[in-house]
Amino acid sequence: MKLAFIVTCLEPGSDGVGDYTRILARECALLGHQSMIFSVKDSFIKTNEPFCGNKNSNYDVKEVRYKNGLKSKSIERLSDEILEWNPDWVSIQFVSYGFNTRGFVFGLISKISNLVNGRKIHIMMHELWIGESIEYGLKDRLIGFVQKKGITNFVQKLSPAIIHTSNPAYHFLLSQCGVQAKVLPLFGNIPLVADADFGEVYSLFDQHGLKFDHTSRKEYLLVGNFGILHPGWDPQDFINQLVKYQGDTGKKIALVAIGRIGKQGQKLWDTIASRYAESLSIVTLGELPVSLVSKVLQILDFGITTTPWSLAGKSGTVAAMVDHGLPVVFLRDNWRLRSAPTPLPTENPLLHKFDSHFAEILTKGLNSESPQPSSSTVATQFLEDLCN
Repeated sequence: MKLAFIVTCLEPGSDGVGDYTRILARECALLGHQSMIFSVKDSFIKTNEPFCGNKNSNYDVKEVRYKNGLKSKSIERLSDEILEWNPDWVSIQFVSYGFNTRGFVFGLISKISNLVNGRKIHIMMHELWIGESIEYGLKDRLIGFVQKKGITNFVQKLSPAIIHTSNPAYHFLLSQCGVQAKVLPLFGNIPLVADADFGEVYSLFDQHGLKFDHTSRKEYLLVGNFGILHPGWDPQDFINQLVKYQGDTGKKIALVAIGRIGKQGQKLWDTIASRYAESLSIVTLGELPVSLVSKVLQILDFGITTTPWSLAGKSGTVAAMVDHGLPVVFLRDNWRLRSAPTPLPTENPLLHKFDSHFAEILTKGLNSESPQPSSSTVATQFLEDLCN
């Protein structure tokens, strides 16, 4: 089977959906299917000429990146390339804000229709519209209403054979609009470094003022935030529970930030560092090579996320931590539907919702698991859904 994936951006490490699609295409190739990826609004490409990525010798996936692939000067050329590839399926990895800075996709249908040329269509709905949760005000609800009209119109007119989304909440919202989708879990974008030597990690922490080695590691509770830190999160209750656990066990506690946490998230992190410096060690590792991220994830006791509990399946960074066998604690639970009961996230023993009894739960121990990357399993489900 031949597959063409359409994404907005393919810059490695700078676009989560692009990274996800690259891994998915690789896994499909390893399972015996040919794949080609086209990015159509790739701001990292500086000219109007398409950039052809090098084909990796380990799997047959070619990448073609366009700065403005949906503009009139490029769309005919892009359409010809897809026609020449002659795929059985065109998979659109849909992110509304990738196509338009306001998430408005009116007019997108005519452009995408020129690319699919009557082929079987798959859509992965990575994001929907805003405004459905009770936390949103009138302005965001109005914006979301317009986004919803555009997105549902796009899906209905394109008439895909298969639609996937990443979590039960989005699945429910799509069904309320008459759009039948299946849940396809995300996998992490951080490949597992097996049999890792953690000396590099110890040196990294040493550079940031946290000194321990393999022997003294057990004296610490290492808590990692991987990815964006939501500025609306109030850390007080969580910190109080950590301090209580510290008093009960005598362990030293370090909060570790990995990757890009966002400008507003950095301000919040700095506030935590200044306010709780006497009780906790606060470490900011920032962006790291993916191999080193894998090693850091493997040495943590548990991860935290400010992704809302109800949208647990939407987060690629959560998926990365889970793939590394790491328990993940959700610090926010404020995403609730206004008009219906909010679906629970897909059950997973590694996912935990923070509550006022967290210190006691932590004392008993959060169970970790052996790292088990899920990309091959997800790719298999993806292909089975296309074939059935």
